Amino acid sequence: MSFGFADLANINLHSCDVELPCDSRLSWHLNQNIGGFRAGCETNLNDNSNWRKVIYFYTGPKHNPGPKHNPVVTPTQTPTYVVDLMDPIYWIWNGNDMFWDVESCDSGHCNEFIQSSKKLISKGNANYRHGIRSKQSFSLPISFEFTFPKKSDCDDHYVMFSKNPFDQFDWNSDPNRIIFAWNCNKKFLYGPSSFKSTDCGTFRTYSAQVMINYTHAVFKDDHCSTIIIPLLTEHSDDFIEYDGKYNDYYLYVGADNDPYESEFTKLKLSSSLTAYPTSSPTSTPTSKPTSIPPCQPTLDPTVKATPNSNK
Repeated sequence: MSFGFADLANINLHSCDVELPCDSRLSWHLNQNIGGFRAGCETNLNDNSNWRKVIYFYTGPKHNPGPKHNPVVTPTQTPTYVVDLMDPIYWIWNGNDMFWDVESCDSGHCNEFIQSSKKLISKGNANYRHGIRSKQSFSLPISFEFTFPKKSDCDDHYVMFSKNPFDQFDWNSDPNRIIFAWNCNKKFLYGPSSFKSTDCGTFRTYSAQVMINYTHAVFKDDHCSTIIIPLLTEHSDDFIEYDGKYNDYYLYVGADNDPYESEFTKLKLSSSLTAYPTSSPTSTPTSKPTSIPPCQPTLDPTVKATPNSNK
């Protein structure tokens, strides 16, 4: 008897799976006094003392199961939506406060932001200061894309997702936030209790994407190595709580480039939550008529004639 998995339907049990290709196969002996047999292409592990059988299980909130083969007929109550945050309708400097909130900033402690020609420019020191943040929090899973030109040694762009609606950016790990950032010539991913980094200092335009689900955070771009960190470990089962309850994440963006400017040329968010109102009303009428009659006459006359008082 054996236990395992493969990425293809063909398996060859003797008593474990010995089929090829080997890359995505796992096969263990069961009800036998030996271990093994294989972990990918590593085989004949029956008496190997360097390998261990480990099974992880998760007891937190139910995660998004992903897309179905057959889509549902009716829309979900909290659809996945994609929003281009460089669209002028989302910028409070254009008289619209649909998305960004700067009222959470302490006086004199915000980055200076300038929005022009579809660019977000962050100016000055961001360390222990508030960047602009989203008004609404976001549910997992989250995907966020941003593009920027690296023009100097320390442009230091950052994207931060935090459960704290009054958080300040700094170069540290925190149980209630995740930071994706460049720090001079390195790219960093700060998780709840640890961080990872990789060299990434070429002067060029970077297209980056960050992804967060219940178990991992991923930071990748079109030039440097991808960084992945786990979010749930045996020491961080309470990571998903903030202030005594479950919370979603607020989005913060900025740069720590004192005294110079850093710019973003793309900000695009995908998340599972109630969508923001659109700039144009929907064309579909409501299911219930309005209670107040319109001022204009109807196109069709009434069926029943009213009596003539002159007869």
